[in-house]
Amino acid sequence: MENVMTNKAIISMLTANTREKQAKLIESAFGLFRKHSFQRVTIEEICSVARVSKVTFYRYYSGKEELILFILRLFVDDISGRIEGILKSTISIKDKLDRISMLKQKLVTDLGEEITGGMMNIPAARQYAEGLNERIWEEFQNLLQTEQAKGKINPNLDIHKSIQFIRALGNMLGDNSFKGIYNSTEEMISQVNELLVMGLLERGKTE
Repeated sequence: MENVMTNKAIISMLTANTREKQAKLIESAFGLFRKHSFQRVTIEEICSVARVSKVTFYRYYSGKEELILFILRLFVDDISGRIEGILKSTISIKDKLDRISMLKQKLVTDLGEEITGGMMNIPAARQYAEGLNERIWEEFQNLLQTEQAKGKINPNLDIHKSIQFIRALGNMLGDNSFKGIYNSTEEMISQVNELLVMGLLERGKTE
């Protein structure tokens, strides 16, 4: 699979003071991790592809764990900023659900199975990812409670329990057997969110 993280993209995500060598290290490591998995790739291989010395590598990172956590934060900070903008926007609840769901799916797709699977074996990376996920759900719950107070969401719904149900449903939809029902991930997300919104909105109201 083609490397989705280019050197130009990495540099744009880093601070202006970050050196080109660090960006090259990140790009090379990301490509190798995504293709061969975090566990299999060595620091020597990363340095070889990036064409930098191990001394340069250790100038920036203490090891592979710190490097992959840095990569994760680059992606997550970018996605979380977009999600925050969506939550604060004036678009419909359905559109917010669609866009947030697609962004989360994009994060997983861009990182790739080898990286996301490998991160689960790194306590710091797993904790960071889980913390972000909890913050997103908390913000979404706050949004629904605010909309409910405005009379835009069914007043009979227990928002907290509804969030738990939506999360459980999302985990279930990760099963490939469900994906086969739809023509694309985008269609699946849109259709499921349409169903959820029918239950969220106050009876008789549409957005």
